[in-house]
Amino acid sequence: MQQPNETTSVPFRRQPPAPARPGPSGAEEIVYTSSLPEKAPNPDYVLHGFAVQTSGWMPQLWRFYRSFEPAYIYGRTARMGEGVLDWDLHPAAFSSRLVAELDREVTTLHVDVTKSLRHDGLWANDRSVVERFLANFDPVDGSRPLDS
Repeated sequence: MQQPNETTSVPFRRQPPAPARPGPSGAEEIVYTSSLPEKAPNPDYVLHGFAVQTSGWMPQLWRFYRSFEPAYIYGRTARMGEGVLDWDLHPAAFSSRLVAELDREVTTLHVDVTKSLRHDGLWANDRSVVERFLANFDPVDGSRPLDS
């Protein structure tokens, strides 16, 4: 097993997204690291958030979320599904950079594997996480509280 302070790059197993529409869950590579990249100057960008890993009978899958609550809920509900035997939640960053040789953007999911937020004990109460999620959920765009 690799040491947590090393940075390694692993090709993503699924088909990468179309170059015109890279998305936070469709990174072309995953980097396991102990330090996340900082904000990058344009045209490169870095979004900070959380990565959820699910594994089991089906291939390992990573999803990126900008907020903790939907990431946690995704991990908990995925674990209830058939074939998902485990899940974990880590601080993460999603980055995109223009690669001139390829004439397109390349997307990367950076996962801080030294910090597991699922096991830190702070989120043992699932109900409080769901309540915070619902308090800030807008069914129209999902980013604003209903009463704003």
